[in-house]
Amino acid sequence: LRYSGPDTGGEKVTMKSGQYGVNEHIYPACNPFDPQTLAGSSSSFTLCMFRSEVGLGRIPLFGQADTGKNRLYFIGKAQVPVIDMHTLEAFRSFVPDIPDAQYGWAILGQLKIATAGAYTLCISSDD
Repeated sequence: LRYSGPDTGGEKVTMKSGQYGVNEHIYPACNPFDPQTLAGSSSSFTLCMFRSEVGLGRIPLFGQADTGKNRLYFIGKAQVPVIDMHTLEAFRSFVPDIPDAQYGWAILGQLKIATAGAYTLCISSDD
């Protein structure tokens, strides 16, 4: 799968993925390959929220949450039908206990393509 967008300067790049169980970026409770999550015929996404005791100057290793290694803690998760999060309140509509600062999130899942063709995907953030 390749994508292009403002974050790639318009250049098409390969979208990378990890393998569950060997990727320290995935928290075990957020398994994107859970059979219940994959059972439907439509796209499915799991939003996982985390809080930190320290500022997040880089993307944390979510797989190490709750281990005491990085002072990062799992808050909760929810299934989201569409990824469209523009405000903290949008995240809180799915996982209410998110703090006002020092939080991180991961969205994991699958995008099922019904019709073959060329698609352009873009993920951006202000952080």
